[in-house]
Amino acid sequence: MNFKWTAFAAAALLATAALLGGWTAWRHYGEEQPLHRLARQLPGVLEAEAEWKADRVRMILRLAPDADLPAIVHRLENEGSVFLGRRALEFEFVQDAGDRLESIWRDALFEVAEAMEHRRYSEVRDLVLGLGERHPGIEATVRMDDRYVYIRLKDGDRAMFVLMPRGAGAPEVGTDA
Repeated sequence: MNFKWTAFAAAALLATAALLGGWTAWRHYGEEQPLHRLARQLPGVLEAEAEWKADRVRMILRLAPDADLPAIVHRLENEGSVFLGRRALEFEFVQDAGDRLESIWRDALFEVAEAMEHRRYSEVRDLVLGLGERHPGIEATVRMDDRYVYIRLKDGDRAMFVLMPRGAGAPEVGTDA
């Protein structure tokens, strides 16, 4: 009778290990790697990392100064949705923007955030484009869709990307700083 319990325990242990190993392999090779590979293949993405949580995935991207931020976000959201399941996709941008761009953005952030809070998107556009006019050598671009306002400040070979969610209850403003 002791032999039956030992065999049962060994079979249960092997089955659990096989299920857990299969689930881990599927998550890594069927979800995480394809999303990571998609992000790295996008034009303008220099480096990509993903932090997977139960309810969300945070994509940490290092972008080239001329990267098309809206195109990158749209492709990751659309083509990456297969791998995300019900997880939310969040973005973080890591770049060496330089002291000048960080100072310019820090000075403008209060007004831009206030305009976003009141949903005055044309004021956001005017404020950001005004940064390029007030600071020689700074190229400012602003684009918008139904979910985000995309901001890029560029100073030579350095750039700062900002993705600002639209709408009520949106998460706080994210930058690369």
